Amino acid sequence: MKKTNGWIMTSAIVLAIALSMAVHRANGSSLQKVSLAQTGQHVAITIKMGGLISLKNVRLQILFHVAHAAGYTGAAGGPYSVMVEDSVVYAHHGSSAAWRWRKIGAASTIRKESIVTVKLSSHLVLGASKAAPVRILVRLLDADWNLIATATATGHIVADVPQPKGTAAPVRVRPIPMTTTTRQRLAAAKSYYCYYGSGQVHALSHYDVVILHAPQMSPGDVRTLNDQGVVTLGYLCMGETSRLLHGDRKGPGGYASWYFSTQTPGQPDKNGQWDSYYANCGDAAWRALCVRRAANLIKEGGFAGLFLDCVNTYEIYPHSGARLGAIKLVTELRHKFPNVPIVLNQGFKILPQVAPLIDGVMLESFTLTWRSSGSDAARKYVLQNRSTLNWSRRLVKKRLDPICRTYHLKLFALDYAMPKQLNRIETAENRAVTLGCLDAIAPVALDKVYNVQTVGRFEKKWLLPLR
Repeated sequence: MKKTNGWIMTSAIVLAIALSMAVHRANGSSLQKVSLAQTGQHVAITIKMGGLISLKNVRLQILFHVAHAAGYTGAAGGPYSVMVEDSVVYAHHGSSAAWRWRKIGAASTIRKESIVTVKLSSHLVLGASKAAPVRILVRLLDADWNLIATATATGHIVADVPQPKGTAAPVRVRPIPMTTTTRQRLAAAKSYYCYYGSGQVHALSHYDVVILHAPQMSPGDVRTLNDQGVVTLGYLCMGETSRLLHGDRKGPGGYASWYFSTQTPGQPDKNGQWDSYYANCGDAAWRALCVRRAANLIKEGGFAGLFLDCVNTYEIYPHSGARLGAIKLVTELRHKFPNVPIVLNQGFKILPQVAPLIDGVMLESFTLTWRSSGSDAARKYVLQNRSTLNWSRRLVKKRLDPICRTYHLKLFALDYAMPKQLNRIETAENRAVTLGCLDAIAPVALDKVYNVQTVGRFEKKWLLPLR
């Protein structure tokens, strides 16, 4: 146990906070109960509605008074330094009497019947403080911003909470300021996830960066994540197509000119593993199509940046001009979209040429992978073999690290596992941290968001050859 300012924090810390409530009722509606609690590094406000309130037609505003912090004094009980509204977290700035706020991060909001639960990082609430008494003012407003009801609750919040012995500690980082550019926020990211399904906005909102797939992820959900401070990257395949396209009909079999044809004469080459077709970045028409697709992802899909997949198709066709074409495509995307973050999946051989143009590189199946060949029993999630682990270590330390340090690129590692494989997940996280990568653990189909709490730690052995 640890005692701080008279508060006892157990290893299974859940700070149940005694409430002092003052409820104001208007037109028969009310806030029946407000509770404030802390679990780990998150603060949760649970609000029970009463009366004739329709959750679809009201606005919820939560103002935070943190002891000794300056803020807005125009509401009773101020000053208020932090506010949550529509799942966005704001900090007050300017004159204490002025209603002036700037975005600093995101909160998650879950509404179920008459109960609303809002969660946000304790760091967002406390700012630079490590611990402080906190009072919240919950305000319920109608669509015209007229006050319906108010309630208050008080408690004590700490920034970093001790973890139970033998369990992984949480990542203890300050939230990324919303005032920075999207590319700067990606560079400062401490967590990311890769998800090609739909929905799951609440689970994804806890990551700094998410890689998503359109049209599975709707533009509305993408924009919600953007508003919550998450950097959203839209998937763009630059080396394959999921179905055959006719295009200019000048290619094999009367299809587009950008298809290769070496496997079956007169027919486009196929990637049998993913049931897709290889495309040549050396073809100007293909590059133009990729740029149009990127524009659609950003303008219509709402994505803040791009994730480029199948970059290294040029390795399959080394004499086709595809390698130079891949460099040209990345260059064209950067010129077209100068302010959006761009992350490559592999493409290591063109990294020296495109590094000044991009923001990050992914290493897929970095430590854990899916074995797709053999019998059904053999197809499973496994640890990469020793030679592959040694190869990727050399790749990172000798080739990628110098380039990434020079151009301030972020290294992303993607590992495939089942959530119950905790020992292997811990191995992958430790190796990623040791080699300077952000790691994400996901199923090979990328169709689920795992709630894996393991946090990696430095292990010197991953810097040395495995024998």
